[in-house]
Order: sequence, then C-alpha cells, then structure tokens
Amino acid sequence: MAARIDERRAGDTTAFTEPAADLRADVTLPDTVRPGERTPVPPDAATRFLLTGATGFLGCWLLRELAAVPGHTVTCLVRADDADAALARLHATADRYGIAGDIAWERVRAVAGDLTRTRMGLSDADHAELAESVEAVHHAAAHINFVLPYASVKPANVDGLRSVLEFAATGRLKHVHHMSTVAVFAPGREGGPITEEAVPGTCEGLGIGYTQSKWVAEGVARLARERGMPVTVYRIGRISGDSVTGACQSDDFLWRQIKSFIELGSAPPAEELTTDLLPVDFVGRAVLALSREPSADGATYHLFHPRGSDFTPVHAAVRDCGHPLDTVPAEEWLTRLEESARRPGGNALAAAVPLFREGALELGENTYGNERTTRLLDRLGLRWPDIDRRSLARMIRWFEAAGELQGRPPARESA
Repeated sequence: MAARIDERRAGDTTAFTEPAADLRADVTLPDTVRPGERTPVPPDAATRFLLTGATGFLGCWLLRELAAVPGHTVTCLVRADDADAALARLHATADRYGIAGDIAWERVRAVAGDLTRTRMGLSDADHAELAESVEAVHHAAAHINFVLPYASVKPANVDGLRSVLEFAATGRLKHVHHMSTVAVFAPGREGGPITEEAVPGTCEGLGIGYTQSKWVAEGVARLARERGMPVTVYRIGRISGDSVTGACQSDDFLWRQIKSFIELGSAPPAEELTTDLLPVDFVGRAVLALSREPSADGATYHLFHPRGSDFTPVHAAVRDCGHPLDTVPAEEWLTRLEESARRPGGNALAAAVPLFREGALELGENTYGNERTTRLLDRLGLRWPDIDRRSLARMIRWFEAAGELQGRPPARESA
C-alpha cells in the first residue's frame, strides 16, 4: 500500500487501479476430487463430523446442534498454534455468545489447521487419519467482509472450499454441507423468483468481493456435484441474534445498521429497507435437520424468511429499548452518516459509506423463493419464526449488556 501511494504521488494515475478479477477462470477443481466407486454413509447414519468455521457466528450454533445429538462426535478445524489453543478458541467463542453451557463438550474435538493451506494445514498423517474417520463435513468457514476486494477473501472462501472438497474425496467419501448466500445472484435478475433450482449464471453486477467469492465457490461446488460428489448447498439470508437471548455478533451488518440508527438518532423510512431475518439458532436447527434427511442430500436450500419484512419492526424495537429515533429521507440520513463518519469515534457504518454512495450494497429487484425448503422443513417439524419487534429488542438489549451502546439510556421492557 505504501508503494502504491508513492507511485500515485509520483504521478502514476493507475497506482490504485486493480485488475478485474477473472471470476469464471477461478471456477476450477482438481481432477482428483471424484467419488470413484465409493459411496458415503447415509446422511441419517453419519455420526462423525468435521466442522469448519466453529469460531464464527453461525458455526458456533452449528457446533451446539451437531454435538447435541447422542452418538455424534464433532471435530472442529480451528486456526491456532495447537489443539489446546484451538479448543480454547472454541470455548471463548461459545462464552462470548452465552452458549458454552449448552454444548456437549465431551463430544467435541479441536484440531489446529488452516483451510487456506495445503491439506488444511495438517500433516500428511493427520490429514489421512481424519479423512478416513470423518463421515460428513459442515463447511461454515468464510471470510465475511463487505469492504475487502475479491483477492482478499478468495483464499478463505474459494480455496477453502476446494480444500474441503479434496478432503471429502480423500479416504472415506464424505458428504459436504456448504454454507452459501442468496447474494450469489447478481442484482436485476429477470425471470421471476429465484428458486432453489436456479443457477447463478452471471457474475457481472456483483460489486462486493465477498459475494464474488461466494459466486465462485458455488461454481466449484457445482463442479463437484457434476462429478458425483455428495454436496448440499445452503443459501442463507440475513441471520439475526438468538431467538431466546438475542446474542449476536458485533460486526454483523444488520447490527451495524441498527447501531448507526441509535448513534444518529435517525433512520431512513422503514419501507425503504427490507430484511429476511432468521434467528441464528433456527438456522442451526434447520441445517442439522436438512443434513440428516436422506431425501435432501445433494440439493440446494434457501434459508431466508419467506415472509420478509421492511424495517418497521426494527424502528419499533429501537424505540421500545428507549432510544429516540426520527425518520428522515434516505439522502438526508446518508449525509448524516457521512458527517458522523468524519467525527472522532466515527460511526458503526463508517467503513460502508462509500459502498452506500456507489450503490454496491443494493440488492436490486431480485425476488427469491424457497417453497421446496419450506415444504421439507414443515415435514421435519420446523416452522419459520416471526420477525417482530420483541425478538429485535432482545438483540439490542444483548448489545447494551455487552457495552456496545455505552452512555445510552437503560433499556426498558417492551409492552
């Protein structure tokens, strides 16, 4: 970066111009990733799992759900110096979200590794031993960032999936459950609701490095499927805090939006913003249920709320928690956001101001469908939870208790 600045000051106007990433060229998979004559253990019979991303938000709840089933053992791949440090990171994450006491730790094992390295950062012997014992992989690891360019998130989000697929094809053939996003579809897609069967064919229009990397990752997953690998994809929408406690991640984009509303005391009109929120604990239960259903194996599922909402319950929850909130035109709100970003301490959305101006955070006119997912979840006994002001207020109070809103008035119970 320092060299680029020197070049720019010297008159090189191309110093900050990055070459466009060739996303299609990155949709590759080693030829060795094939099932051969092997068959995996039936989904409802698998008991030994590898989980990636367990120190992340959704991954932590997936760990709780996987380990809750008697007979299951869950090996978590964690970036750390050794197994003890890896296990300590798992405990620290669960403690932060208040669910450490809910996890059956006697069924959990941690190994130090890195998805961006050869053999996931494991020795040949450890990789081979793990590959022979594990029966299914839940791949939740991802570098989620709406500001960094594609090149910065590709090692984790694209190369990491390749490592998982290579692992799945080594030794015992393993199911792969890949956590993706509904945002792999470029804005403005025509042809009606985007269903689970839809393929994100074009990458033009994806302006964020994270969504570009997930588009490439889905292409890699499709290559594996075409070769006969058992890969199930879960396209996930926005995830909110735990439905009981409100526990949520402090760098979640929705939370940053809500926090910015509270800091500014104003927000854009509620009808101009939409959300398809699902509580993280519901998503964890849904993924586990679908992953264990034989008829669901090898398909794609949409985990977002089919009854999406505008931001009316968000505004109501902010006020219920005792924070004054005015509604102002979107342009005025953005101007206030820019001004606050220049003040000491900035604003929760300061880093995203340029993306708002460039329209990079707009999802366009895409509409999505998840009727097949809804029918199957209904058969499995899971119903979409309501998006309401009370559940959102729980999340705000969680952050108040965590000190994320220091100096703000104390929360009061909603009616």
